[in-house]
This record gives sequence, structure tokens and C-alpha cells, in this order.
Amino acid sequence: MARKMMINSRIAQASGGLLIFLSVPLGFYEAYLFAATTLIAGSTLLFIGKAID
Repeated sequence: MARKMMINSRIAQASGGLLIFLSVPLGFYEAYLFAATTLIAGSTLLFIGKAID
């Protein structure tokens, strides 16, 4: 039961990778606060996805 409620590790890793990928162009467009926020959120999701495996 508890296993079904957990997020899939592949979904977490993919979402984290996409958020990290999105933060790079945001940094180039000088949206530094939003870039930093998406980088932190992406890194967190990527770490959670690795920890679930």
C-alpha cells in the first residue's frame, strides 16, 4: 500500500533533470532568482529520485 503512494523514481529523475535544464536558459535571460529556484527544485527532485532507487 505504501509503495503505491510513493512517486516513481524515473518520474522524479526526469522532472528534476528537466528543471535543471530549464534553469540554464533562465540564467542567460537574467532571471536569476527564478533560475536559482528551479535549479534547487530540480536538484532536490533528482536527489529524491536517486534515493528511491
